Amino acid sequence: MHDLTKENKWKAGVFLAVNLGLYLAFMGFSLPKENVFYFLTVLFSFLFTWLIKDFSFDAWFLRIALFFTVLADILLVLLDDYYTLALVFFIGTQSAYLTRLLVVKDKKGKTIQLISQGGLVLTVIIIAVLLFKENTAPDVVLAGGYFALLVSNIIFAFLSRKNNPLFWIGLLLFSFCDIFVGLSALTRYADLNPDSLISKINAIPFNFIWFFYTPSQTILALTIFFKKRVAQPGRMG
Repeated sequence: MHDLTKENKWKAGVFLAVNLGLYLAFMGFSLPKENVFYFLTVLFSFLFTWLIKDFSFDAWFLRIALFFTVLADILLVLLDDYYTLALVFFIGTQSAYLTRLLVVKDKKGKTIQLISQGGLVLTVIIIAVLLFKENTAPDVVLAGGYFALLVSNIIFAFLSRKNNPLFWIGLLLFSFCDIFVGLSALTRYADLNPDSLISKINAIPFNFIWFFYTPSQTILALTIFFKKRVAQPGRMG
């Protein structure tokens, strides 16, 4: 585990207090321009990692992943547009997390993980195309591939939880958020019966997306303090 110096504890404390304050504010109250407050929790998660003087490969790939997340949320949260490009950025996020998991594995471990994740992503994309057929949109293919990548990252992060116990939890909360995003997005691609379970879930007056999303990004940022128990292949910076 990364040395939690007094300075780092202070930085982590301030970061948690700020994100928790914003989280309680937008979850408990109706705020003007709430999307800005949502976005700030994601931005602060990214910026926090730069306050920690860690220049290992692990830390860099975490920062890269959070940077792609910030880019995606600029489009989705602040601009509410460019959904396809946002999906591409989120794929970049999960690709960086995949690389973070790969970088400390031996050759056999890398091969197993790449074949497993690549096979799952390809399978999900094929299923999506078969289900939607001629109505298959690029967003459907991208979303299917993205979610398969996220789920497989959760599995491999869980298997490596002794090295980084918070990582899989952050990714799991990320996936819970995306499930509700996906349920909401279905209304753009399919005519849902108002009495269907999905329609009833979407009608619940509770912000499930950000209930999971802000904690996920906060936890993922904090994983910078957890180091792999195997030797790092090198350092950057």
